[in-house]
Amino acid sequence: MRQKLYNKKDHTPQCATCVHARVIDGDADVLCVREGVVGESDVCRRYEYDPLKRKPTKHRLSGDFSAEDFSL
Repeated sequence: MRQKLYNKKDHTPQCATCVHARVIDGDADVLCVREGVVGESDVCRRYEYDPLKRKPTKHRLSGDFSAEDFSL
């Protein structure tokens, strides 16, 4: 069975992950094709989620390793 890349309930709508928006380097704003320059946390009614713009969360490894964990 094929796994989904994302769950629609797990993300909050914001312009930073919209299909119509492009990130402006060095600024907290995005350039929207439809609305112009807007904040990255804004959202409009034309919002369309782009899963490739999602920033995945980093998983932290626990630091309590022992020598047995690295032996064969």
